[in-house]
Amino acid sequence: MPAKRGWSAFFAITCLFLLLISATISHAQASYTTTWVGNTYSTTPTYVGNAMRSMWVAPEGVIYTASMWDESQGSINIYQNGQKTGTIGAHGETMGGSISGDGTYLFAALQYNTTLGGSGYIGRYNRSTHVRDLTWSASTDKTERRADVITGIADTGTLVYVSDHPDNLVRCYTTAGVWQSDWTLTDPGAIAVDGSGNVWVAQMNEGTIQEFSSSGTVLNTISLGSSARPSAMYFDSVNNQLMVGDQGPNMNIQIYGNLSSTPTLVGTFGVQGGYLDTTAGVKGQTGSQRFTRIVGIGKDSAGNLYVLNNPWGGTWDLGRNGKTDLHAYNSSGVLQYTLQALNFEGNAAFDPGTDGAYLYGGQDVFSGTGGGGYVGNSVDALDYPTDPRVDVTNNSRGFDFGIMTSVNGHRILAATGQNPDLFIFSYFPTGQYASVPFGTLPGQTSPAGYTNYFNTLARVRNGFCLDTNGDIWVGLDKTNAITHYPLTGFDANGKPIYGTPTTTPTPSTIAPLAGIEYIPSTDTMVLMNGNGTDWTSLGGRVEVYHGWMAGNTTTPNQVINLKTTQNPKGRAAAGNYLFISYVHTVPDIDAYNLTTGANDLTMTTANSNVAVGNDVDSMYGIRAYQASNGDYLVSKDNYNNNSIVIHRMTVGTPTPDFSISDTPSSQTVTQGNSTTYTTTVSALNGFTDTVNLSVSGLPTGATASLSPTSVSGSGSSTLSVTTATTTPAGTYTLTITGTNGTVTHTGTVTLIVQGPADFSISASPSSRTVTQGSNATYTTSISAVNGFTGTTSLSVSGLPTGASASFSPTSVAGSGSSTLTVSTATTTPVGTYTLTITGASGTLTHSATVTLAVQGPADFSISATPSSQTVTQGNGTTYTTTIGALNGFADTVSLSVSGLPTGATGSFSPTSVTGSGSSTLTVSTTTATPAGTYTLTITGVDGSLSHSATVTLVVNTATGLPTGWTDQDIGSVSLAGSASYSGGTYTVTGSGSSITGTADQFNYAYQTAGTSYTITARVVSMTNTNSGAQAGVMIRETLATGSTMANINVTPANGVTWVTRTTTGSATSGSRTAGLVAPYWVRVVRNGSTFTGYYSSDGVTWTQQGTVTISMASSAYIGLVVSSRNNAQLCTATFDNVSITTP
Repeated sequence: MPAKRGWSAFFAITCLFLLLISATISHAQASYTTTWVGNTYSTTPTYVGNAMRSMWVAPEGVIYTASMWDESQGSINIYQNGQKTGTIGAHGETMGGSISGDGTYLFAALQYNTTLGGSGYIGRYNRSTHVRDLTWSASTDKTERRADVITGIADTGTLVYVSDHPDNLVRCYTTAGVWQSDWTLTDPGAIAVDGSGNVWVAQMNEGTIQEFSSSGTVLNTISLGSSARPSAMYFDSVNNQLMVGDQGPNMNIQIYGNLSSTPTLVGTFGVQGGYLDTTAGVKGQTGSQRFTRIVGIGKDSAGNLYVLNNPWGGTWDLGRNGKTDLHAYNSSGVLQYTLQALNFEGNAAFDPGTDGAYLYGGQDVFSGTGGGGYVGNSVDALDYPTDPRVDVTNNSRGFDFGIMTSVNGHRILAATGQNPDLFIFSYFPTGQYASVPFGTLPGQTSPAGYTNYFNTLARVRNGFCLDTNGDIWVGLDKTNAITHYPLTGFDANGKPIYGTPTTTPTPSTIAPLAGIEYIPSTDTMVLMNGNGTDWTSLGGRVEVYHGWMAGNTTTPNQVINLKTTQNPKGRAAAGNYLFISYVHTVPDIDAYNLTTGANDLTMTTANSNVAVGNDVDSMYGIRAYQASNGDYLVSKDNYNNNSIVIHRMTVGTPTPDFSISDTPSSQTVTQGNSTTYTTTVSALNGFTDTVNLSVSGLPTGATASLSPTSVSGSGSSTLSVTTATTTPAGTYTLTITGTNGTVTHTGTVTLIVQGPADFSISASPSSRTVTQGSNATYTTSISAVNGFTGTTSLSVSGLPTGASASFSPTSVAGSGSSTLTVSTATTTPVGTYTLTITGASGTLTHSATVTLAVQGPADFSISATPSSQTVTQGNGTTYTTTIGALNGFADTVSLSVSGLPTGATGSFSPTSVTGSGSSTLTVSTTTATPAGTYTLTITGVDGSLSHSATVTLVVNTATGLPTGWTDQDIGSVSLAGSASYSGGTYTVTGSGSSITGTADQFNYAYQTAGTSYTITARVVSMTNTNSGAQAGVMIRETLATGSTMANINVTPANGVTWVTRTTTGSATSGSRTAGLVAPYWVRVVRNGSTFTGYYSSDGVTWTQQGTVTISMASSAYIGLVVSSRNNAQLCTATFDNVSITTP
């Protein structure tokens, strides 16, 4: 009986559809309207560019952004007052990761380019001509095609600082690309330069910011915390503060003050937690001060703040598919406008739970029409760092395409790529935009985050559908079947539960299968064949099966022939329609009636103000939904304009209606003046009523009038807006409303009210240093504000005695620049002076200040380290003599030493230093050199200039150490140590602060060894001068205090400690095992560049404490160490069973 009922139902459904088909003798009447979301603007060239990954803001409020990928425009976009004003460079020219500028130039990191020579290049662009006039290489890494090589750029007007990430260098160049210096820093990123010329460099993965002086000296370190990710920086010269964008859990801007002494956190800007905050919004919600991955910060001279977000997007190729969300805030922190753009390739699926009002991409949530509409981001990489949507190893170009449904309030999202065979599933907890990943199809077990939730490893190569019931229909590769995963419910957290899958053989008439769409409300299955061997494209045949679940799986009720000459690719189905889009031919979307098979409507655009792009180069680039009123909503990926086109298709006789549009979209007016807009009413579907017009949103003091005040049918009206002199300057959104009493539509325009014509003045660089009798130049820039066209005369005050100044030219018309030349006399007093540069035009006067540092004649300084060294008779030691150039000194300094004891000799390498530099003084004693303490005088001479420094040499009486052993103190110890040997026991005494940090202090009994040696010793005893006093064994590259080394010690109360230094002068690191005290055995093994430390209680069974890789010279020093960790006391340790062996 059940079988009979099933077949009866099948025949009844089949007959019903056959009757419907036979009764249809023409195409259904259909019409449509067009709008968009995902981009602030809808047409070329006004649309906002995608993947803005860095930003620089000029003082006059011009915004420059750099992108990695935007096929319809240049790599650098230019914006001002919420509008795009131009682009610079070619598509794919810049890398996007860093950009900076000054009054004349922009500097941007370039993409990998074989013509240039590979990766790691900087491009200089002229701001006026938009021409790239210079490139130079800033890294040794020439092979990186995807990752950022240059991770930060800061331009002072004369110098350009660059973060070279692969080489761990901060590099300094002139604006002409001439190299000046390199500073070593691990993981260098964003850069900012403060008013004193100090350079701040973010270390994103360390959560720190390092400050350097202009000469490269390490100054302060700001630690934001291990979870922080400093990603963008801006120096606020007005408030003398450093603004830091944090992509970590703070997800806002951290503001640091007190920069000249100890930097301190003085405030923040933005909601704590950003878009993931749950106290002032819902998790995943974007909007005012709810930031997502800050990548750029800047301010203009009016105090407006600009924050660039690059929400989650690209994975394998970084920001190629990243979104743009640029916020502009006034000086009070109030959001003025946003500039938003969709990713390069991406879609948006309608949420049935909101009847299509909200749309979901692979990571983003949109709402509304006619604008950006960006309201949420569904990726929570902090709570779910292994979410496959942020897996940079996946080569799917990001998961920006969403296929979603809502079942009884439970939202399910399948995120996927442009031409995918992998789908990532997540669900949304109630009341939030952030989703929780729960499975991938196909499954995989690595990397972390992927699961085999659906128990298959087969790729999805023959179609995919997530239907409105939440069921999944897929054509798995090489199965020749349609697999159905039924949704059976949800767990307590809202996670979907799927039942055992069933399979249905793929009808042979549709092979090769490429597309699946199932519509539960009518039990209709739509199957589409593929285009030969290209499983990502469609062929020409579509089979429609009514009653699929009722058993009709072999005989199609309708066969639809697609337009193969137009290359069909995108597909979506809803209600009674299949929608098809095309690749590389036309931007059309065809609506095929599933009852009749007819193409009822071709949709391109119903609104000439909405650009729709060229085509749809993605399998799931269109999505469809039938709304509760029967209309069909169809979204289209418009990768040409970084937006989502939305068509609303009405089937049947359309209701008379009208649309309203307004041009231009924005007008700028000076306080007290007027402007106009044109409001156009367009009749739709035979509309003939009268539309009454009104306007709202006017600023204080402004009035408006519409002429005429109403339009019958179609027509236009002029909106005149008049401001008062007291109308506050700002950006306002005016809403024009049209209504016939029953139908109401609105349009919006922007009104920018600016103050009277004015100008701003700035000068760069902020500081110059000049030797008495020489010249210095500054560039003074005049920027027109609010249409200023007057002539500004320039003057300067605050010059020191004997100095003079001149401008060329002496005045500037409108906007422009002038060179200020300051000439000093040989009698001009040494000192630092503040110069005030004043611009005057009629009653308008503005000033800017710069600093002039006048220095005396060129000279040099001399210093020597360490201040004291200890040697045993017959041995040698070294000191480092450093020559510092003062006031531009560039001559050669010859070096000599005096005060040597009898029998001792001294030599310098090199014997002279030019400009700045260092030389090593080697002092050698003989066995006859008298023991004692000696003062050595190191003298540097250049002509009539002579300076000296002194150091101490302590010569100890030779001990009875075995042949080949030597003993000496390392570093500036307060008490001289010693070593002796008797009957198999070594006795070593030493003072010193410790073996740790960047400079060691201890006593060393040692001999030389090669690349593969082992030293073993038992620490028999040691005096307790400090709980952390150290006695152990070491292999060390040099006898310098900051040498690379590997060392394991026994301590009185801190157990066994493993201490290593991997690069010269860097801080040590290591580990310890508590509870172990002398007597105890220790050992260090060197095998090439691998160093391993061990400890043992009996010398037989050994436990590894640590291992490290150190690039150390083949000839090194190996021996016994003692540090008292108390410079006022000597620690005495005894060692036995000492052996130095080769492996």
